[in-house]
Amino acid sequence: MPHIGHDCASQIAQHLHAHGLGRRPLRLCRSDSKTRLNWERVETSYTRLFKDFVKAGVLAASDDCHHNIYNRDWAFTAPSAAVAMVAGRNANGRPHWTVQGTNTTHGEWQDEQVTRATAQVSGLDTPGASAIAVVGG
Repeated sequence: MPHIGHDCASQIAQHLHAHGLGRRPLRLCRSDSKTRLNWERVETSYTRLFKDFVKAGVLAASDDCHHNIYNRDWAFTAPSAAVAMVAGRNANGRPHWTVQGTNTTHGEWQDEQVTRATAQVSGLDTPGASAIAVVGG
């Protein structure tokens, strides 16, 4: 799994789960999943979302105050948003999510879907594929 940050890479592998819904996958951050305690580095559009999650109680400090914990399941349609909320900084979700049971990244899966769609439009029909599923570790 590509590096996200010292303490967050293992958290992403252990605590995030994605479910495919047709061709528009959702990435589900499970209740009790751990995230960074604070937003790190440069402020981005996800900074406000992170802070809003804390303010609304979606994320709350753990008992030991070393990280935040999701108080309820939360679904994201954007892979980068889900990874950013866990990493506490901007992160590209395409290399961090993998298709369940494989080492295929979300980015590779998306590229494969484009190739298949292009082949179908071109009359080179390739058998359809799968739903995206689980964060790899």
